[in-house]
Amino acid sequence: NAVNPTINNYFDALYFGLTTLTTVGFGDISPITWQGKLIVCGSILVGVAVVPAQAAALVEALLEREDIKRKSRKRSSKQVAPNGSSPDEVLALDTSKVCPECG
Repeated sequence: NAVNPTINNYFDALYFGLTTLTTVGFGDISPITWQGKLIVCGSILVGVAVVPAQAAALVEALLEREDIKRKSRKRSSKQVAPNGSSPDEVLALDTSKVCPECG
C-alpha cells in the first residue's frame, strides 16, 4: 500500500477521514493550513448536526398538522350538516350570519 505524502500528521488524517466519511469530498479547492482544515471540520460537524435536527422538526410539524386535521374530521363527522352540506362546509360556516332558529 502506498502512503499519501500530503497526510503528514494525525490532524491531516482526521481531516481527510472526516471529509471522506461525510461525502463532502476534497474538491478542486481544499484548505492548506491547519486553521482552514479546522474550519472545514467544524462546518462539516455543524452541518451534520443542524440538517437532521431541522429535518426532524419539519417532519414533527407535518405529523402534528395531520393529527390536527384528523381530530377535526372526527369532530366534524359528529356534527349534523345543514341542508345536506358536507362536514367541511360546516367547519367553514360563519355562525354570526346564520339564523339561530332555522340554521
